[in-house]
Amino acid sequence: MYAIDIKTTILLLGLGNVLIASFFVVFRTWQGFPARYVWGRAAQALGWLLFFHRAVLPLPVWYVAGNGLLLAGWILEVLAILSIERRDPRLERGYALIAALALGSLLLNAAQDADYNAMNLSISLLQVMIFCIPGAVLTFGRDSSAFKRAVGFFYLLYCLINVVRAVYVLHTDNVSVMVGNAMHTIVFLGVFALMIFGSVGYMLLLRERMEQELLQAARTDELTGLFNRRAFFSHAQLAMGFAGRSWSPVSFLMLDVDHFKQLNDRFGHPAGDAALRALARAVEVCIRP
Repeated sequence: MYAIDIKTTILLLGLGNVLIASFFVVFRTWQGFPARYVWGRAAQALGWLLFFHRAVLPLPVWYVAGNGLLLAGWILEVLAILSIERRDPRLERGYALIAALALGSLLLNAAQDADYNAMNLSISLLQVMIFCIPGAVLTFGRDSSAFKRAVGFFYLLYCLINVVRAVYVLHTDNVSVMVGNAMHTIVFLGVFALMIFGSVGYMLLLRERMEQELLQAARTDELTGLFNRRAFFSHAQLAMGFAGRSWSPVSFLMLDVDHFKQLNDRFGHPAGDAALRALARAVEVCIRP
């Protein structure tokens, strides 16, 4: 099998992450991109550039600092992607634990002057822990769109590559990752695809979220969260059409809430708004969506 030039690929990975981080810095000001994604890409760029100069750097620099920056960058990237849906403190604590485990593993390998196979094994397993979570969340999430499932499936595929790599290093001689062979070619092509597909996927996931937010804003009342007039009549027409086809009766219930003006006059608008929101929540749980 054709083997790629590993050192050239590492340089391209470093420069590619620099360009991606620069792109998001330019557009983050008006699109509101999370800063952690930019920092994640910057950390990956610096990590790859340290790795590129491993021949002239001491082990603690290129191995501990270089791989540490790569792992930290991947963690920040994953957290940025997961935060598009929601920020879960449990996930952040989990990734903080993975980061601590990664740092301990890197320091232990460096202190014991571990061989290449031990180093490669630990990095592969750490990558599986980092990327299996977004892979599972995006692929098997209850409300995941087809595109989210595609992104999640790619992360799971990358995890599978690292599992195969972990098995490979357990059954082969001590080989540096800089040696171009079939396994390392697959691994670095996977990392390269991760850089490109991850950045494009992140942009499209952001776009998908913004489209959902715009649709939500166009269909709901800002104060109560209920359907506005246009969305209500749209749903009413669908319901009436379904009832007409099935010869089912249709009923309308109207609630007169004008008396809330008395709350506004007596206690102020914040009290009236709170009462309207309470009524909206009570109505929302009693009717069909």
